[in-house]
Amino acid sequence: MSSNEEIINLLGRLNQNQNKNKTDDDSADNETTLNQLANLTKNGISEPLIMIILDKIFNDTLKITDKNKLLDECLIPNHDLSIDVFFKIISIIGVSRVYFKGNRKFKSKQLSISLQLKLLQWMIDNFQFLGNTFCKSGSIVLTLLVKSLDYEFSRGPISQLIILLLNSSVSKSNQIITFYNQEIYHTINILKSNHIQTVVNLYNKFPLDIYLEELLAYFRVINPDLDYMIYSPENFPLLNKLNCNLNQVYRWKDSDELTATTITTTTTTTKSNKRQKTTITSKPDTITHNIEVLDQINKINPYKLVRNAFDNDKEAQLLTILFQTGNNRFINKVDKYIGAILTTFTNSEKELQSFLQQVSHLYKISDGTIILPSIENFILDNNNNNSLSVGKFCQQFDYRSKLIKYLHNVDPMRLVTMIHHNASILKQIYYDTNNGSYETNSNFNYESCHDYVKNILYLLNLWIFENQDDIIISRINLLLPELYEFIKYCKHIQEQLTNQVVEFFINLPSSLFNQLELKTIIIPRSLTYSCLLSCDPLVVSNITQHISNCKSHDYTNSTHYRDLQNSYIMDTINFLWKERFLKQDANLTNISSNKGFFLHPDFENKLNSLHTFDCSYYLSSSPSTIGEFFYNPAFSYIVTKIIWDIEDNHNGINTRHEGPISRESLIRLRNDSDKIWLSLSFDELKLSILQNLEIKKFNGIADLLFNSLKSLADKRSLDKNNESTNSSSS
Repeated sequence: MSSNEEIINLLGRLNQNQNKNKTDDDSADNETTLNQLANLTKNGISEPLIMIILDKIFNDTLKITDKNKLLDECLIPNHDLSIDVFFKIISIIGVSRVYFKGNRKFKSKQLSISLQLKLLQWMIDNFQFLGNTFCKSGSIVLTLLVKSLDYEFSRGPISQLIILLLNSSVSKSNQIITFYNQEIYHTINILKSNHIQTVVNLYNKFPLDIYLEELLAYFRVINPDLDYMIYSPENFPLLNKLNCNLNQVYRWKDSDELTATTITTTTTTTKSNKRQKTTITSKPDTITHNIEVLDQINKINPYKLVRNAFDNDKEAQLLTILFQTGNNRFINKVDKYIGAILTTFTNSEKELQSFLQQVSHLYKISDGTIILPSIENFILDNNNNNSLSVGKFCQQFDYRSKLIKYLHNVDPMRLVTMIHHNASILKQIYYDTNNGSYETNSNFNYESCHDYVKNILYLLNLWIFENQDDIIISRINLLLPELYEFIKYCKHIQEQLTNQVVEFFINLPSSLFNQLELKTIIIPRSLTYSCLLSCDPLVVSNITQHISNCKSHDYTNSTHYRDLQNSYIMDTINFLWKERFLKQDANLTNISSNKGFFLHPDFENKLNSLHTFDCSYYLSSSPSTIGEFFYNPAFSYIVTKIIWDIEDNHNGINTRHEGPISRESLIRLRNDSDKIWLSLSFDELKLSILQNLEIKKFNGIADLLFNSLKSLADKRSLDKNNESTNSSSS
């Protein structure tokens, strides 16, 4: 019997020992069998036997101790191996997955992680038997290895295999013959752009992973012209400055090997199957590479690192990483240093503004992973300090506003207090009650209010994603009424800020929106009417959408908000559709919902006295028609374009309508025997305009009018996808 047959028989006996009923002698039998196998395979075995042993290792019935002994003592190649061995091992790298079949839940079986790592280590140890095969099939091997980087547990050995492969592929001894030119040896660069992009994407997702970092650095060693700008436009300066230190890659096996700071490039393979190393001389140029393990965090000078981080994005990235270690001693040092600068070491307002700008940039890089109580207190508590002058408030407000979005774990009540205090200061600026303060107050940058409101809404959206419904509902009910008071005093940008809140409501899941309190969803009338009078059609559409959405709420226990909501509905309909802008019902009971935007009753008479409506085109118009589609400043151009499209697609006319359309202008046009125009009545034309606005996605106006007016109840277009001209012509 040949040795190969004897090995196969012993492997079969090992399998039988596992399947039969266990006795006290089973372990001894298995140990004897494994010892015999180790003795027969000590001088190496052929690839077919290696494949059989791998099958045994992958077999679920074999004990883990027996698998380890097979792997450690029997899996010894004596000749170059084919790519099939690599395929067999790489195919089992991964984690168990849960799947469903019918109504049943199953979990896929997977080789233990410890065995997977030992198999990868086996390929590294026996790379001299796989190297030629790897190079000949380099691209597919590299693709599979890069794909396996998805699993965090395997990144150490996989990274080492990738480096071994790339190092071998560039050596002269591994030139290959291509299919198209079999007479000349070629050196083919197996590292493709898709490989680089995959590793870059993983690194952007897991910036703390040392193996991904070292791979990206090594790519630039073998390809010095590599520029990461095309792979990561936002992060390429950091990637292009990475220094290669391959000691980091070997940490997955022996962390005590991280003692050398400069090592020589070498590739070593011994018959004793020691791990191969490919190392590159690297000279650290920043504090980043003076830290070989995060356990040395307490040896870092936090004050120097913070100062460097303000001017160096790479140092800021390092500070971000160190904060994620949760080392309280280091974090407290940084926090006290920042707090001291804020309260003591800024000698002028200009220095403080400069420092706040640096902190804002640092927070932006960390994306909320750096949390400093001193900064949080400065943003929240100092805003509530009555000693804070209006001038200082104006100067610091811009940077405070930018930092609000990073207060992920802030107590909502502290935010409420901050907004309330900020609103009171803005009110003071708005009315300019302090003598001699006009010049200071006029320097307030109202544009920074955009960041202020946007970042508070950002926090709400973040909490919606993270928290339970009842928690986020209470937070929205707390914050938004206070935010309305703040927006009231933001002068010329009121409608834009209100629109941000309205868009927040529109994007809010209906399950949350329907549970909000009336004081939260019913926006104050000054802000609501400001949006209705906006020259931005999207703002008008959004506020009408919100008014329409609020109709479904329960107003049983609040006559005040019910009456206010009804006034919004009636005033909007009068404004946009019924040509009754400023319509007010004069009665003693004041039950009517026609409030005329709550303006003074004499305001309409003042408008009528103006000469604005004396122009021949406007003789048939009045202040009551200001909001109607043909005159509304937000929609007049859009409506005019719609009318032009209708006219262009109607072959039976010989003229265009000149100027804004009114009932009287249509009568005059039709009384002119020389002119032929559309046969639509004024109301039909207005309905066609409304249908076209809905097709153009101004859904808020359509929802409110079609759902509120009985005269339009059955007039809504059934086919929203028709072209505007077709729907109008028909």
